[in-house]
Amino acid sequence: MKELNLNNIENIPKEMLLDFVNAMKKNKHIKSFSLANVGADESVAFALANMLRENRSITTLNIESNFITGKGIVAIMRCLQFNETLTELRFHNQRHMLGHHAEMEISRLLKANNTLLKMGYHFELPGPRMVVTNLLTRNQDKRRQKRQEEQQQQQLKEQRKLIAMLENGLGLPPGMWERLGGPMPDPRMQEFFQPSPGRSLAAQEVPFGARKEMIKNPPQPPQYKTDPDSFRVVKLKRIQRKSRMPEARESQEKTNLKDVIKTLKPVPRNRPPPLVEITPRDQLLNDIRHSNVAYLKPVQLPKELA
Repeated sequence: MKELNLNNIENIPKEMLLDFVNAMKKNKHIKSFSLANVGADESVAFALANMLRENRSITTLNIESNFITGKGIVAIMRCLQFNETLTELRFHNQRHMLGHHAEMEISRLLKANNTLLKMGYHFELPGPRMVVTNLLTRNQDKRRQKRQEEQQQQQLKEQRKLIAMLENGLGLPPGMWERLGGPMPDPRMQEFFQPSPGRSLAAQEVPFGARKEMIKNPPQPPQYKTDPDSFRVVKLKRIQRKSRMPEARESQEKTNLKDVIKTLKPVPRNRPPPLVEITPRDQLLNDIRHSNVAYLKPVQLPKELA
């Protein structure tokens, strides 16, 4: 059994709750322990604090909607510095308010714990709320770093195992692969080096002296008799590829290209001005421009303009 849920049990005796809590001190199998809305008070909270000192298996504790005061919650938080397995603690919606002093004490005591990742409680003061948020973020970062280190160690173990398999396969003494500066093998190559089930272990194990002799005198490949008449020189004929387009179409394309080239010739810079027909009005204006005042004759104004 991994989870013990006693939520919402009405009229449960306080002695029974204490017996449950005391029984969890030496338990090594329960991971989640829930006591929400069961009427637990400070005595149960103090028993839970003593239980968390000794228990090393519970990761989730839920004591929401009870009659626990600030003293009981502070006692539980004080014992968390001795617990390294609890990751989630919920104590929201208590009958009595915890108070500002209890919230400040909770934020101070949480600094000594490095494993708690989630806390189910809404702080009234902004100061303790920010402190607890930063501490939980710190614990999550530490958990992430620890998980990455474990993954790296696992990869190193797999690489060392593959190097040992390569050294056994090549007949090298232990540690020679790293001294020679060989590349680190990929862990996914492990399946290629696993022995086949058909082969026996006796056939795979070769003494070290025999390996040296095998390296010095490698087995030669088998020689096969060849018949000289079986090999003949074969010459391939070159075949001209047939044009996909007809010749008439090619000639038309060439003529079209020539016409296009002619039209793309540059226009000469000294281009003659365009021919424009001269009207009588233009002739009159031209004569006026080139005439002299002495040659002009007086003209009488018409009656309409006078």
